[in-house]
Amino acid sequence: MMSALGELGRTGLTAVGNSHEEARATYAQAVAVLDQETQGESTQ
Repeated sequence: MMSALGELGRTGLTAVGNSHEEARATYAQAVAVLDQETQGESTQ
């Protein structure tokens, strides 16, 4: 799905864990990293 990021401006994520809570925490961490990495980015 990362190939769609540059072309369409979107991406997808599936988080897997040994429990619902672990999967949710993994998802939240991935979203936080993506948010942090895209701070200050502008589209031209």
